[in-house]
Amino acid sequence: MTLRGVNVLYVSIDACRPEFIMEPEKFGLKLPNLAEHFIKNSTYASKGIVGVFPTATYPCHATMMTGVSPEKHGVHNNTYFDPEGKYLGAWYWYREEKDIPTLWDLAGRNGYLTANVCWSTSIGARIDYDIPQVWFTFTELDVKFIDACSRPQGIVLEMEKDIGEYRGSSWDIDGDSSRTKAAIWLLEKKIKPQLAERPFFMTVYYASYDELAHKYGTFSPEAKKALEEIDSLVGELVGKAQELTGNNMVVCIASDHGMMDNVCEARPNTEFYKAGLIKLDEKGKLLDWDVYMQRAGGTCIIRLKNPEDKAVRSKVESILERLATDPAKGISRLLTKEQCIKELNGYSKADYVLIGKAGYEFREDMQGEYLNYDLTNVAQHGYTEHHPEMRSIWLIQGPNIKQNHDLGEGKLLDLAPSLAKIMGFEIPGAEGKSLV
Repeated sequence: MTLRGVNVLYVSIDACRPEFIMEPEKFGLKLPNLAEHFIKNSTYASKGIVGVFPTATYPCHATMMTGVSPEKHGVHNNTYFDPEGKYLGAWYWYREEKDIPTLWDLAGRNGYLTANVCWSTSIGARIDYDIPQVWFTFTELDVKFIDACSRPQGIVLEMEKDIGEYRGSSWDIDGDSSRTKAAIWLLEKKIKPQLAERPFFMTVYYASYDELAHKYGTFSPEAKKALEEIDSLVGELVGKAQELTGNNMVVCIASDHGMMDNVCEARPNTEFYKAGLIKLDEKGKLLDWDVYMQRAGGTCIIRLKNPEDKAVRSKVESILERLATDPAKGISRLLTKEQCIKELNGYSKADYVLIGKAGYEFREDMQGEYLNYDLTNVAQHGYTEHHPEMRSIWLIQGPNIKQNHDLGEGKLLDLAPSLAKIMGFEIPGAEGKSLV
Protein backbone atom coordinates (compact mmCIF):
# COMPACT_ATOMS: atom_id res chain seq x y z
CA MET A 1 0.00 0.00 0.00
CA THR A 2 1.33 3.46 -0.91
CA LEU A 3 1.32 5.42 2.34
CA ARG A 4 2.86 8.58 0.90
CA GLY A 5 3.25 9.58 -2.71
CA VAL A 6 3.08 12.45 -5.12
CA ASN A 7 -0.21 14.33 -5.44
CA VAL A 8 -1.92 14.12 -8.84
CA LEU A 9 -4.25 16.59 -10.55
CA TYR A 10 -5.91 15.28 -13.73
CA VAL A 11 -7.59 17.97 -15.86
CA SER A 12 -9.75 17.40 -18.94
CA ILE A 13 -10.38 20.23 -21.44
CA ASP A 14 -13.16 18.89 -23.65
CA ALA A 15 -12.40 18.86 -27.42
CA CYS A 16 -9.11 20.79 -27.24
CA ARG A 17 -6.93 20.01 -30.28
CA PRO A 18 -3.12 19.67 -29.99
CA GLU A 19 -2.34 22.38 -32.55
CA PHE A 20 -4.03 24.95 -30.29
CA ILE A 21 -1.38 24.23 -27.67
CA MET A 22 1.56 23.76 -30.02
CA GLU A 23 0.84 26.67 -32.40
CA PRO A 24 -1.42 29.12 -30.55
CA GLU A 25 -0.24 32.12 -32.57
CA LYS A 26 -1.44 30.42 -35.77
CA PHE A 27 -4.99 30.62 -34.42
CA GLY A 28 -4.68 33.99 -32.72
CA LEU A 29 -4.78 32.36 -29.28
CA LYS A 30 -3.11 33.60 -26.11
CA LEU A 31 -2.54 30.64 -23.81
CA PRO A 32 0.21 31.65 -21.37
CA ASN A 33 -0.37 28.68 -19.11
CA LEU A 34 -1.05 25.79 -21.48
CA ALA A 35 1.10 26.81 -24.45
CA GLU A 36 3.98 28.48 -22.65
CA HIS A 37 4.44 27.48 -19.01
CA PHE A 38 3.19 23.89 -19.30
CA ILE A 39 5.03 23.07 -22.52
CA LYS A 40 8.34 24.30 -21.08
CA ASN A 41 7.90 22.24 -17.94
CA SER A 42 6.16 19.15 -19.30
CA THR A 43 6.41 15.96 -21.24
CA TYR A 44 3.85 16.34 -24.03
CA ALA A 45 2.56 14.84 -27.28
CA SER A 46 2.96 17.46 -30.00
CA LYS A 47 1.25 15.27 -32.61
CA GLY A 48 -1.61 14.52 -30.27
CA ILE A 49 -3.30 11.55 -28.67
CA VAL A 50 -5.17 9.03 -30.81
CA GLY A 51 -8.57 8.41 -29.29
CA VAL A 52 -11.00 5.51 -29.10
CA PHE A 53 -14.01 4.84 -31.28
CA PRO A 54 -16.25 6.76 -31.27
CA THR A 55 -14.54 10.01 -30.37
CA ALA A 56 -17.43 11.03 -28.14
CA THR A 57 -17.16 12.60 -24.70
CA TYR A 58 -18.44 9.82 -22.46
CA PRO A 59 -16.71 6.83 -24.09
CA CYS A 60 -13.47 8.82 -24.14
CA HIS A 61 -13.68 9.94 -20.52
CA ALA A 62 -14.39 6.40 -19.37
CA THR A 63 -11.30 5.25 -21.27
CA MET A 64 -9.27 8.08 -19.74
CA MET A 65 -10.10 6.64 -16.30
CA THR A 66 -9.75 2.92 -17.05
CA GLY A 67 -7.19 2.44 -19.82
CA VAL A 68 -9.59 0.14 -21.69
CA SER A 69 -11.73 0.48 -24.80
CA PRO A 70 -15.49 1.19 -24.83
CA GLU A 71 -16.28 -2.47 -25.45
CA LYS A 72 -14.72 -3.31 -22.06
CA HIS A 73 -15.84 -0.36 -19.93
CA GLY A 74 -19.36 -0.44 -21.39
CA VAL A 75 -19.83 3.19 -22.43
CA HIS A 76 -20.37 3.06 -26.21
CA ASN A 77 -21.95 6.48 -26.69
CA ASN A 78 -22.90 9.63 -24.80
CA THR A 79 -26.54 8.59 -24.52
CA TYR A 80 -28.53 5.39 -24.23
CA PHE A 81 -30.12 3.78 -27.28
CA ASP A 82 -33.69 4.89 -26.68
CA PRO A 83 -36.01 5.26 -29.71
CA GLU A 84 -39.15 5.42 -27.55
CA GLY A 85 -37.71 8.07 -25.24
CA LYS A 86 -38.41 6.07 -22.10
CA TYR A 87 -35.08 7.17 -20.57
CA LEU A 88 -35.95 10.84 -21.16
CA GLY A 89 -32.66 11.60 -22.89
CA ALA A 90 -30.44 10.11 -20.19
CA TRP A 91 -26.70 10.09 -20.73
CA TYR A 92 -24.19 7.53 -19.45
CA TRP A 93 -23.69 9.48 -16.26
CA TYR A 94 -22.33 6.32 -14.66
CA ARG A 95 -20.37 3.43 -16.14
CA GLU A 96 -22.02 0.11 -16.93
CA GLU A 97 -19.11 -2.26 -16.16
CA LYS A 98 -18.49 -1.68 -12.48
CA ASP A 99 -15.99 -4.53 -12.29
CA ILE A 100 -13.57 -2.58 -14.51
CA PRO A 101 -11.40 -0.59 -12.06
CA THR A 102 -10.89 3.14 -12.47
CA LEU A 103 -8.02 5.34 -11.39
CA TRP A 104 -10.29 6.54 -8.57
CA ASP A 105 -10.75 2.95 -7.34
CA LEU A 106 -7.09 2.02 -7.52
CA ALA A 107 -5.79 5.29 -6.12
CA GLY A 108 -8.11 4.91 -3.13
CA ARG A 109 -6.92 1.35 -2.54
CA ASN A 110 -3.33 2.58 -2.62
CA GLY A 111 -3.68 5.20 0.07
CA TYR A 112 -4.79 8.20 -1.96
CA LEU A 113 -7.50 10.67 -1.03
CA THR A 114 -9.69 10.97 -4.14
CA ALA A 115 -11.76 13.91 -5.37
CA ASN A 116 -13.69 14.83 -8.50
CA VAL A 117 -15.45 17.81 -10.05
CA CYS A 118 -17.75 17.03 -12.97
CA TRP A 119 -15.83 14.26 -14.76
CA SER A 120 -18.08 12.38 -17.18
CA THR A 121 -19.27 8.92 -15.98
CA SER A 122 -18.56 9.77 -12.34
CA ILE A 123 -21.93 9.10 -10.65
CA GLY A 124 -21.58 6.26 -8.17
CA ALA A 125 -17.82 6.09 -8.56
CA ARG A 126 -15.82 5.14 -5.49
CA ILE A 127 -14.47 8.63 -4.75
CA ASP A 128 -14.00 10.22 -1.33
CA TYR A 129 -15.25 13.64 -2.47
CA ASP A 130 -17.30 13.35 -5.62
CA ILE A 131 -19.20 16.18 -7.30
CA PRO A 132 -20.37 14.25 -10.37
CA GLN A 133 -21.58 15.31 -13.79
CA VAL A 134 -25.36 15.03 -14.11
CA TRP A 135 -28.29 17.21 -15.14
CA PHE A 136 -32.02 16.96 -15.67
CA THR A 137 -33.58 20.40 -15.96
CA PHE A 138 -30.72 22.82 -16.71
CA THR A 139 -32.15 25.00 -13.95
CA GLU A 140 -31.20 25.71 -10.36
CA LEU A 141 -32.92 22.42 -9.45
CA ASP A 142 -30.00 20.52 -10.95
CA VAL A 143 -27.87 21.44 -7.93
CA LYS A 144 -30.18 19.31 -5.81
CA PHE A 145 -29.71 16.36 -8.17
CA ILE A 146 -25.96 16.83 -8.16
CA ASP A 147 -25.90 17.10 -4.39
CA ALA A 148 -28.01 13.96 -3.99
CA CYS A 149 -25.56 12.03 -6.18
CA SER A 150 -22.44 13.48 -4.54
CA ARG A 151 -20.17 11.82 -2.01
CA PRO A 152 -20.64 12.57 0.77
CA GLN A 153 -24.22 13.61 0.16
CA GLY A 154 -24.70 17.22 1.15
CA ILE A 155 -21.24 18.39 0.13
CA VAL A 156 -22.50 20.60 -2.72
CA LEU A 157 -24.97 22.45 -0.53
CA GLU A 158 -22.22 22.86 2.06
CA MET A 159 -19.88 24.20 -0.61
CA GLU A 160 -22.43 26.72 -1.92
CA LYS A 161 -22.41 28.49 1.45
CA ASP A 162 -18.81 29.50 0.68
CA ILE A 163 -18.64 29.87 -3.11
CA GLY A 164 -22.23 30.75 -4.02
CA GLU A 165 -24.32 28.91 -6.62
CA TYR A 166 -22.61 25.88 -8.11
CA ARG A 167 -23.31 25.85 -11.85
CA GLY A 168 -22.14 22.32 -12.51
CA SER A 169 -24.64 21.63 -15.30
CA SER A 170 -23.75 24.78 -17.25
CA TRP A 171 -21.36 24.24 -20.12
CA ASP A 172 -20.42 27.88 -20.71
CA ILE A 173 -17.45 29.72 -19.29
CA ASP A 174 -19.41 30.63 -16.16
CA GLY A 175 -19.89 26.91 -15.59
CA ASP A 176 -16.16 26.31 -15.98
CA SER A 177 -15.47 29.14 -13.55
CA SER A 178 -17.87 27.54 -11.08
CA ARG A 179 -16.15 24.16 -11.48
CA THR A 180 -12.80 25.81 -10.78
CA LYS A 181 -14.17 27.38 -7.59
CA ALA A 182 -15.53 23.99 -6.56
CA ALA A 183 -12.17 22.29 -7.13
CA ILE A 184 -10.29 24.96 -5.19
CA TRP A 185 -12.86 24.70 -2.37
CA LEU A 186 -12.30 20.94 -2.19
CA LEU A 187 -8.54 21.49 -2.10
CA GLU A 188 -8.73 24.01 0.70
CA LYS A 189 -11.58 22.64 2.82
CA LYS A 190 -11.38 18.86 2.39
CA ILE A 191 -7.97 17.91 1.03
CA LYS A 192 -5.58 20.33 2.75
CA PRO A 193 -6.46 19.13 6.30
CA GLN A 194 -5.48 15.57 5.30
CA LEU A 195 -2.39 16.27 3.17
CA ALA A 196 0.04 15.39 5.94
CA GLU A 197 -1.35 11.84 6.05
CA ARG A 198 -2.46 11.14 2.48
CA PRO A 199 -1.66 12.36 -1.04
CA PHE A 200 -4.58 13.26 -3.27
CA PHE A 201 -5.77 12.31 -6.73
CA MET A 202 -8.22 14.85 -8.18
CA THR A 203 -10.04 15.05 -11.51
CA VAL A 204 -11.56 18.25 -12.92
CA TYR A 205 -13.50 18.78 -16.16
CA TYR A 206 -13.77 21.88 -18.40
CA ALA A 207 -16.59 22.08 -20.95
CA SER A 208 -16.95 25.53 -22.50
CA TYR A 209 -14.64 25.20 -25.51
CA ASP A 210 -16.51 22.08 -26.67
CA GLU A 211 -19.89 23.71 -26.12
CA LEU A 212 -19.06 26.92 -27.97
CA ALA A 213 -17.25 25.12 -30.78
CA HIS A 214 -20.38 23.03 -31.38
CA LYS A 215 -22.43 26.20 -31.50
CA TYR A 216 -20.15 28.58 -33.40
CA GLY A 217 -17.36 26.52 -34.98
CA THR A 218 -13.99 24.98 -34.20
CA PHE A 219 -12.04 28.19 -34.87
CA SER A 220 -14.74 30.71 -34.03
CA PRO A 221 -13.93 33.78 -31.89
CA GLU A 222 -16.42 32.53 -29.28
CA ALA A 223 -14.75 29.12 -28.97
CA LYS A 224 -11.24 30.57 -28.90
CA LYS A 225 -12.24 33.04 -26.21
CA ALA A 226 -13.53 30.12 -24.12
CA LEU A 227 -10.19 28.33 -24.54
CA GLU A 228 -8.34 31.41 -23.36
CA GLU A 229 -10.62 31.64 -20.33
CA ILE A 230 -10.02 27.96 -19.58
CA ASP A 231 -6.27 28.60 -19.80
CA SER A 232 -6.63 31.22 -17.08
CA LEU A 233 -8.83 29.01 -14.90
CA VAL A 234 -6.48 26.04 -15.20
CA GLY A 235 -3.59 28.29 -14.26
CA GLU A 236 -5.49 29.43 -11.17
CA LEU A 237 -6.36 25.87 -10.16
CA VAL A 238 -2.86 24.49 -10.70
CA GLY A 239 -1.33 27.43 -8.85
CA LYS A 240 -3.52 26.80 -5.80
CA ALA A 241 -2.77 23.07 -5.84
CA GLN A 242 0.97 23.71 -6.11
CA GLU A 243 0.80 26.17 -3.25
CA LEU A 244 -0.97 23.65 -1.00
CA THR A 245 1.39 20.79 -1.88
CA GLY A 246 4.66 22.69 -1.96
CA ASN A 247 4.95 21.65 -5.63
CA ASN A 248 4.87 17.96 -4.69
CA MET A 249 2.36 17.37 -7.45
CA VAL A 250 2.00 15.92 -10.92
CA VAL A 251 -0.36 17.81 -13.23
CA CYS A 252 -1.80 15.98 -16.22
CA ILE A 253 -3.78 18.06 -18.71
CA ALA A 254 -5.61 16.18 -21.44
CA SER A 255 -8.62 16.32 -23.71
CA ASP A 256 -11.00 13.56 -24.72
CA HIS A 257 -11.09 14.22 -28.48
CA GLY A 258 -10.77 16.98 -31.06
CA MET A 259 -13.32 18.91 -33.10
CA MET A 260 -14.20 19.37 -36.78
CA ASP A 261 -16.45 21.84 -38.57
CA ASN A 262 -19.60 20.43 -40.16
CA VAL A 263 -20.55 20.53 -43.83
CA CYS A 264 -23.93 18.81 -43.74
CA GLU A 265 -26.21 16.58 -41.69
CA ALA A 266 -26.97 13.01 -42.77
CA ARG A 267 -30.28 11.55 -41.52
CA PRO A 268 -30.70 7.82 -42.26
CA ASN A 269 -33.89 7.57 -40.20
CA THR A 270 -35.66 9.57 -42.92
CA GLU A 271 -34.88 6.76 -45.37
CA PHE A 272 -36.15 4.12 -42.93
CA TYR A 273 -39.36 6.13 -42.48
CA LYS A 274 -39.92 6.41 -46.22
CA ALA A 275 -39.49 2.62 -46.49
CA GLY A 276 -42.15 2.00 -43.82
CA LEU A 277 -39.63 0.73 -41.28
CA ILE A 278 -40.40 3.60 -38.87
CA LYS A 279 -44.01 4.53 -38.13
CA LEU A 280 -45.05 7.99 -36.92
CA ASP A 281 -48.34 9.57 -35.88
CA GLU A 282 -49.78 12.65 -37.58
CA LYS A 283 -47.65 14.89 -35.34
CA GLY A 284 -44.43 13.06 -36.22
CA LYS A 285 -44.16 11.19 -32.93
CA LEU A 286 -42.70 7.68 -33.06
CA LEU A 287 -45.32 4.92 -32.87
CA ASP A 288 -43.23 1.90 -33.76
CA TRP A 289 -39.91 0.98 -35.36
CA ASP A 290 -38.31 -1.99 -37.07
CA VAL A 291 -34.94 -0.24 -37.32
CA TYR A 292 -33.58 2.91 -35.73
CA MET A 293 -30.43 4.97 -36.09
CA GLN A 294 -28.81 6.53 -33.01
CA ARG A 295 -26.41 9.37 -33.55
CA ALA A 296 -22.89 9.60 -32.15
CA GLY A 297 -21.69 12.73 -33.93
CA GLY A 298 -19.77 11.68 -37.02
CA THR A 299 -20.80 8.08 -36.45
CA CYS A 300 -24.18 6.40 -36.09
CA ILE A 301 -25.42 3.13 -34.63
CA ILE A 302 -28.19 1.20 -36.37
CA ARG A 303 -30.15 -1.46 -34.52
CA LEU A 304 -32.98 -3.76 -35.55
CA LYS A 305 -35.86 -4.21 -33.15
CA ASN A 306 -35.90 -7.91 -34.06
CA PRO A 307 -32.48 -8.97 -35.35
CA GLU A 308 -33.97 -12.31 -36.47
CA ASP A 309 -36.42 -10.69 -38.90
CA LYS A 310 -34.76 -11.52 -42.21
CA ALA A 311 -37.21 -9.49 -44.30
CA VAL A 312 -36.53 -6.32 -42.33
CA ARG A 313 -32.79 -6.99 -42.36
CA SER A 314 -32.86 -7.34 -46.14
CA LYS A 315 -34.68 -4.01 -46.55
CA VAL A 316 -32.31 -2.27 -44.16
CA GLU A 317 -29.21 -3.63 -45.87
CA SER A 318 -30.52 -2.52 -49.24
CA ILE A 319 -31.04 1.04 -47.94
CA LEU A 320 -27.65 1.16 -46.22
CA GLU A 321 -25.77 -0.16 -49.22
CA ARG A 322 -27.46 2.42 -51.44
CA LEU A 323 -26.45 5.22 -49.07
CA ALA A 324 -22.92 3.92 -48.55
CA THR A 325 -22.18 3.55 -52.26
CA ASP A 326 -23.45 7.00 -53.24
CA PRO A 327 -20.55 9.50 -52.90
CA ALA A 328 -23.04 12.33 -52.33
CA LYS A 329 -24.54 10.79 -49.17
CA GLY A 330 -21.62 11.54 -46.85
CA ILE A 331 -20.81 7.95 -45.85
CA SER A 332 -17.19 6.85 -45.67
CA ARG A 333 -17.89 3.32 -44.47
CA LEU A 334 -20.64 0.83 -43.61
CA LEU A 335 -19.79 -1.83 -41.03
CA THR A 336 -21.62 -4.92 -39.80
CA LYS A 337 -21.75 -6.07 -36.18
CA GLU A 338 -18.97 -8.56 -36.84
CA GLN A 339 -16.74 -5.89 -38.36
CA CYS A 340 -17.39 -3.57 -35.42
CA ILE A 341 -16.32 -6.19 -32.91
CA LYS A 342 -13.26 -7.29 -34.90
CA GLU A 343 -12.00 -3.96 -36.19
CA LEU A 344 -13.28 -1.34 -33.77
CA ASN A 345 -13.39 -3.26 -30.48
CA GLY A 346 -16.79 -1.78 -29.82
CA TYR A 347 -20.44 -1.43 -30.72
CA SER A 348 -21.17 -5.12 -30.16
CA LYS A 349 -24.86 -4.25 -29.63
CA ALA A 350 -25.13 -2.51 -33.01
CA ASP A 351 -26.38 -4.36 -36.08
CA TYR A 352 -24.69 -1.85 -38.37
CA VAL A 353 -22.55 1.27 -38.02
CA LEU A 354 -22.14 4.13 -40.48
CA ILE A 355 -19.05 6.31 -40.36
CA GLY A 356 -19.43 9.77 -41.84
CA LYS A 357 -17.13 11.54 -44.20
CA ALA A 358 -15.31 14.52 -42.71
CA GLY A 359 -17.87 17.19 -41.87
CA TYR A 360 -20.97 14.98 -42.14
CA GLU A 361 -22.73 14.74 -38.79
CA PHE A 362 -25.53 12.22 -38.25
CA ARG A 363 -28.86 13.33 -36.82
CA GLU A 364 -31.88 11.29 -35.72
CA ASP A 365 -34.60 13.23 -37.58
CA MET A 366 -37.20 10.86 -39.05
CA GLN A 367 -38.90 13.20 -41.53
CA GLY A 368 -37.59 15.47 -44.25
CA GLU A 369 -34.73 15.08 -46.68
CA TYR A 370 -31.82 12.74 -46.03
CA LEU A 371 -29.28 15.57 -46.33
CA ASN A 372 -29.83 18.76 -44.38
CA TYR A 373 -27.68 21.87 -44.77
CA ASP A 374 -29.41 23.84 -42.02
CA LEU A 375 -26.90 22.74 -39.39
CA THR A 376 -27.85 21.96 -35.81
CA ASN A 377 -24.18 22.04 -34.76
CA VAL A 378 -21.56 24.07 -36.56
CA ALA A 379 -18.83 21.66 -35.44
CA GLN A 380 -18.77 18.08 -34.20
CA HIS A 381 -16.69 15.07 -33.15
CA GLY A 382 -17.59 11.38 -32.85
CA TYR A 383 -15.74 10.37 -36.03
CA THR A 384 -13.19 7.58 -36.11
CA GLU A 385 -10.06 8.21 -34.10
CA HIS A 386 -8.03 8.16 -37.32
CA HIS A 387 -9.13 11.64 -38.39
CA PRO A 388 -6.27 14.01 -37.45
CA GLU A 389 -8.86 16.56 -36.34
CA MET A 390 -10.03 14.11 -33.67
CA ARG A 391 -6.68 13.96 -31.88
CA SER A 392 -6.53 15.30 -28.34
CA ILE A 393 -3.95 16.98 -26.10
CA TRP A 394 -1.72 15.53 -23.39
CA LEU A 395 0.75 17.35 -21.16
CA ILE A 396 2.20 16.14 -17.88
CA GLN A 397 4.55 17.86 -15.46
CA GLY A 398 5.86 17.36 -11.95
CA PRO A 399 8.57 15.60 -9.94
CA ASN A 400 10.64 13.17 -12.04
CA ILE A 401 8.80 14.15 -15.25
CA LYS A 402 11.06 15.31 -18.10
CA GLN A 403 10.70 18.99 -18.98
CA ASN A 404 10.11 20.28 -22.51
CA HIS A 405 10.13 16.68 -23.72
CA ASP A 406 8.12 15.78 -26.83
CA LEU A 407 6.87 12.19 -27.15
CA GLY A 408 5.28 12.91 -30.53
CA GLU A 409 2.06 10.98 -30.10
CA GLY A 410 0.30 8.49 -27.86
CA LYS A 411 -3.04 6.79 -27.36
CA LEU A 412 -5.97 7.67 -25.15
CA LEU A 413 -5.63 4.15 -23.76
CA ASP A 414 -2.20 5.18 -22.41
CA LEU A 415 -3.34 8.02 -20.16
CA ALA A 416 -4.68 6.00 -17.23
CA PRO A 417 -1.71 3.57 -17.16
CA SER A 418 0.64 6.58 -17.15
CA LEU A 419 -0.99 8.10 -14.07
CA ALA A 420 -1.25 4.70 -12.40
CA LYS A 421 2.51 4.25 -12.75
CA ILE A 422 3.14 7.67 -11.23
CA MET A 423 0.93 6.76 -8.26
CA GLY A 424 2.72 3.45 -7.77
CA PHE A 425 0.31 0.83 -9.09
CA GLU A 426 -0.84 -0.85 -12.29
CA ILE A 427 -4.30 -1.12 -13.86
CA PRO A 428 -5.29 -4.79 -14.23
CA GLY A 429 -6.31 -5.51 -17.82
CA ALA A 430 -5.30 -2.10 -19.16
CA GLU A 431 -4.99 -2.01 -22.95
CA GLY A 432 -2.64 0.96 -22.98
CA LYS A 433 0.89 1.49 -21.68
CA SER A 434 2.58 4.13 -19.58
CA LEU A 435 3.98 7.09 -21.50
CA VAL A 436 6.26 8.12 -18.60
